[in-house]
Amino acid sequence: VLSAALFKARYEDRLNELATTDPLTGLWNRRTFFQQLEQEVERTRRYSGCFSMLMLDLDEFKSVNDGYGHLAGDQVLLRVAEVMRVNTRSADFVARSGGEEFLILLPETPIEGGVVTAEKILEHVEQMTVEFNDQEIRITVSIGVSTYRSGESIKEFYSRLDKLLYEAKLRGRNRVVTD
Repeated sequence: VLSAALFKARYEDRLNELATTDPLTGLWNRRTFFQQLEQEVERTRRYSGCFSMLMLDLDEFKSVNDGYGHLAGDQVLLRVAEVMRVNTRSADFVARSGGEEFLILLPETPIEGGVVTAEKILEHVEQMTVEFNDQEIRITVSIGVSTYRSGESIKEFYSRLDKLLYEAKLRGRNRVVTD
């Protein structure tokens, strides 16, 4: 009976992991991220706190997949995920939202703290080299940073952040843009 209970507990833990994390990077997945974002918005409203969020997109990532292959692209994604893990706090929430796009939720962080985190990640990614089949792959990242505004819907906040990321791309990539 104990053995069956332990097996069931491990099985449920594994199912939960599969349902909440990105299978390649091990970061939280988009669905789990937005659940956490909803909780953070509610907490911020209740306690008049603040939080910032980063939206990141790897620059010219398609050229990595096209030029070196998808296995190389996976290695780049894994390294960028590690850079984000190392350069965020344990209270922060880092997720792969799809393809080469990532989101980072920074609880109790004003815009200045969000910019510091974004610039640190940008610098580390820019300096990073991924070795693949005796070739060095380098990549950069564009980042939009914003702080949640009281009374704003999640959709409005996300849309504003998306525009900031797009602006970073338009300004030449490899930069942090904030409002």
